[in-house]
Formats: sequence, C-alpha cells, structure tokens
Amino acid sequence: ARYLSLNHFIMSSPKLALSDYGLSSERGFVSNPDPLLTLSAYFKPWDDLAERIPSLQKDSSTLRKLVLDLPLLDHTRLDGSAELHRANLALSTIAHAYVWCEGDEGAPRSIPRVVSVSWVGVSERLGTPPVLTYATISSLNWKRIDPAGPIAFENLRMIRSFTGTNDEHGFFLLNMLVDLAGTPGVQASVDAQQAAIENDDAKVLDSF
Repeated sequence: ARYLSLNHFIMSSPKLALSDYGLSSERGFVSNPDPLLTLSAYFKPWDDLAERIPSLQKDSSTLRKLVLDLPLLDHTRLDGSAELHRANLALSTIAHAYVWCEGDEGAPRSIPRVVSVSWVGVSERLGTPPVLTYATISSLNWKRIDPAGPIAFENLRMIRSFTGTNDEHGFFLLNMLVDLAGTPGVQASVDAQQAAIENDDAKVLDSF
C-alpha cells in the first residue's frame, strides 16, 4: 500500500475558503444573506406555533396540546441551507418550549414524534445535533426592523424568542453583534492557516 504524508495531503488540498464552512468574509459567523423570515406555506404550522411561544409560556397545557396537534410534515421538502436553518429555528423553539414550559420538575422525557422526526431529519442534513445551538438562537435568529437599514442594535429584533421580552432580545442580539464585529478575525484565521499550509511565514505574521 502507498501512504501519503500529512504534508502531501495538506499541500494538495484546495485553497481554504470561509464559504466551505457556511461563513463569509463580510459577516463571519453571522448569516449572510439575512436569515429567512418565513418558510413556505406548507410549513406554516411550524412558523405559526413558534411565533406564539412567548404568549403560551404561562399556559403549558395549551402549549403542549398545540404541539401534539401539529401535523407530521415532510422535512425533505425543505430546499437549501437557508430553509433548513429557518426550519431548525422553528423546530428548536417548539421543542425546547414543549420540554421546559413547566421548568425542570415538569419536563417530559420525550418530544412528540410530529416534532422530533422532522427536527432530527433537519439536524442531520445540517450536520448539527438536534438541540438549540448558539448559532441557531443568535447568529441565525435576527431580522432588520427596517429592511433597508443597517445591521445595528436599534434596527434589530429576534425572529423567534421564548419570552418576547426586551431582555431576551437584547441578550442574543448583542451576542450576534459581537460575532459580527469579530469578522475580520475570522478571515484572518483562515488566511493564517492558508499561509501556514504554503509555508509563508511572513503572511502568517501579517494575518495576526
């Protein structure tokens, strides 16, 4: 058998690009373009219930009944990463609200099939675990109040939230803006790695 060295493998690999990892040089870890605001009409039951979560948090019996009454939708009809991320946001919101609406002591041991089957399917297609990740609740969960305005705190709201409070919006949106501000560092990290692959010490130092 013929074995190739790690150095040979690295040197023969294509040039590193942020887009290979769902990132961009303009926004780093923050969604680019802006996240989808809605899903297609077929997936409206997910969107409608996820939107109602803040008003249902104090009525756990109604919330859980509405979850159980959801239809089992075909997640394979979702097309592209933007739709998958948007569906993942809706399903994550519904699932976590279903589990935690009564606190630790009232948490059920399972999630209804009408949510879990689609959630697991969407997560597998995204390559993520079926949990509410930081990226889902923060980096991929924002919208501009004025679509033509800047990505600035005063022009942002969460697409989906659990409480609907300003505190929750502020907490996650500020985290997203910190990620956005760190974009140059994300690009510099990739540039440094590429320079290391090319054995270009000067470029490595420039990247830092």
